[in-house]
Amino acid sequence: MANPKNNFHIVCRPQYVYMDASLNFEEPQEDIDASIFKFVIVQALKKLFGEVGASVTVDVLRFRESDLRAYLRVRSSNLVRLWSSLTLASSYNGKPCFFRIYKVKLLLQPF
Repeated sequence: MANPKNNFHIVCRPQYVYMDASLNFEEPQEDIDASIFKFVIVQALKKLFGEVGASVTVDVLRFRESDLRAYLRVRSSNLVRLWSSLTLASSYNGKPCFFRIYKVKLLLQPF
């Protein structure tokens, strides 16, 4: 007879998850850097979730200015908030824009 103690799995949720995302505009923008990219993310969080959303910590680990693409780090407990905010973001400074999410990973590996 099988030992019941061996029939369970221990599941640990990772503390952080990593997202590969880009910001896209209808008309090309020249002056977007990593700090403005993060500001647009915080504004999207604030618009959808108010001050609670604005308090979500999102780290921009790597940013590529050529195509406004970044690797983001967020606590796994805030992933749904971040993802939904980026999905519903529609403008920055009155100019239409949208985020494209390429990948979400549990481990920081090359995307």
